[in-house]
Amino acid sequence: MQTIWLIRHGKTLANTEMLYCGRSDLPLTPEGEAELRALKRKGGYPDPEGLRRLTSGMRRTEKTAELLFGGSWEREPAFREMDFGDFELQSYEMLKDQPAYQAWLEGDNEQNPCPGGESGAEMKRRVLEAWERLASEGRDAVVVTHGGPIAAVMQTLFPQRFASRYEAQPAPGHGWAITLENGAAADAVPVPPPAEIEEERFLSRRWAVIAGLLLAGAVLALMGLMICSANGLPAGVVVFAVVTGALFVASQAVRLIKLRCPYCGKTVAPLRGFGSGKCCCFRCGKAYRYDGGKRNGGNG
Repeated sequence: MQTIWLIRHGKTLANTEMLYCGRSDLPLTPEGEAELRALKRKGGYPDPEGLRRLTSGMRRTEKTAELLFGGSWEREPAFREMDFGDFELQSYEMLKDQPAYQAWLEGDNEQNPCPGGESGAEMKRRVLEAWERLASEGRDAVVVTHGGPIAAVMQTLFPQRFASRYEAQPAPGHGWAITLENGAAADAVPVPPPAEIEEERFLSRRWAVIAGLLLAGAVLALMGLMICSANGLPAGVVVFAVVTGALFVASQAVRLIKLRCPYCGKTVAPLRGFGSGKCCCFRCGKAYRYDGGKRNGGNG
């Protein structure tokens, strides 16, 4: 029996901005690195000792391998992501009005290559050739690669389980452990294994808004201070200096008391409370949300 682990690299700017990214050699984002460290602490990855270890050779896979496993790795370029050619590092919104992009979308974009790049079928073919070489060795291995190649392998090996490649694409830092018996795929389980769902924790958005407004007021007061100083108004300088300091101290006090990660207790940036969706603590890597103040994870 043989096991091959396929692990997707951590989050990059292309992942967060929903950009096509194949040949572009992007690094992981700080948030992506924090998420990988958090995943490693939870466990569920294989012990790399004695395994054959490969990456696609891209920076995002090399750094992921380093953070999750350490050690030295071979490079296998055949496991690289699809080359999106002229569409690289662009989003749907950026491309939607371009005739070449519309033609690619409306046609068989699995068979038709991106202008200046390759097709999904070409990517799948080279990945499967590399997979067959690896599987034929009969040796356990771990490959840190990309979402497209992992999905291509999974959909090919388990067509009844996945109707398309995209259904088999794991989240950044996740993947599949594929068991082979006599060279044939027998089973696949998620890596790391699904953990019990932890109760989601929240911070109160109102305190983020208050801290943000206080900080904005401090900036405006500082501008008044600079104007008074430039125009030789000492009384105004004193007033604006006091107001600037008071507002800044108040904003930091709100942050220190009310805006702390509901998991590790470290302070977080108040401006993140103006966005939507989950925020990720850069220190512990855990995700939390802001709400209207009904739930706050113990931070008021």
